[in-house]
Amino acid sequence: MKERRKYERVSMELDMEVFLLSDSDSNASLSSHRCRGRDISGGGVSFFANSQFQPESLLRLRIVFEPEQTPVDASSEKMLKVMGKVMWSRKNSGSDNYVTGVEFLNIYDDDFHYLLEYVNENSSS
Repeated sequence: MKERRKYERVSMELDMEVFLLSDSDSNASLSSHRCRGRDISGGGVSFFANSQFQPESLLRLRIVFEPEQTPVDASSEKMLKVMGKVMWSRKNSGSDNYVTGVEFLNIYDDDFHYLLEYVNENSSS
């Protein structure tokens, strides 16, 4: 099967905070979920969560990169905040949690360049 991804992805074991958005939500009442990253690329992220997210759901993601995992020329800690859309979510085999794939919808240029640098520095190729 031919890989269709536009960006290289790398494994990522970082804690994330995921906020589920809906038409009835206001910024003060977003539903927050603590999740664990699985992999990340310039186009999106997948993560493990205790809850399943419905495809097409909108999420606000907050990923904190640990100091030893930040690109060399970055500050000691970097937080990536980005909006995303759930592309798929399924039960993680042999576990009680779910794995979810999210496509980034918008990302600031500086954050995007930082993310690509992170992926490049953490790739095994």
